[in-house]
Amino acid sequence: MLDRTVYTILPQDSQELADARFNRAVADVFDLMHSAGLLRQRTETGGVLVHGWDRMFRDGDDIRIAIIGIPERFTPEQSLAVAVEKFERLYDRPGDDQPNLTAWSTRDPSAIPARWGGAIVIDGRILSFSGLSEHADEALIIGAAYLVGWLDREHALAYAAISSNKLVAEILDRMII
Repeated sequence: MLDRTVYTILPQDSQELADARFNRAVADVFDLMHSAGLLRQRTETGGVLVHGWDRMFRDGDDIRIAIIGIPERFTPEQSLAVAVEKFERLYDRPGDDQPNLTAWSTRDPSAIPARWGGAIVIDGRILSFSGLSEHADEALIIGAAYLVGWLDREHALAYAAISSNKLVAEILDRMII
């Protein structure tokens, strides 16, 4: 089980510390999913995390990238390309009248390149992961966002409802509140 108090990002935390806490939370939620048998395929052994926030490119900032686990299902380069596509799709979303979105809302597997679920926006933070199944990608970042205090349980489950992602509740149930 993961204790939420260990991961909570505090208002006084620097951006670097917040990034490090979130990356650690993603890695630990991934380990929880793996050890609990919540990943569907044997090859779901890792992927690539991409995160940042609205208007970061205008401010001259770069996206944050981390490899989580040891990717086998796809190469790190393939996972990075998909995670970046999801990130950019949510970064380029129309207007600020939709502050909380998921990549599932604009999913289109027949597009070139394909557009998959597995990224969310929370209060201007864009969180994207690729390397697992779409639901596992999404559940991983929702679980990590919950763990660091960016989402409460109600909002985490609301994101999950958009894609009918039952994996999110299974992850949240394995955490200590």
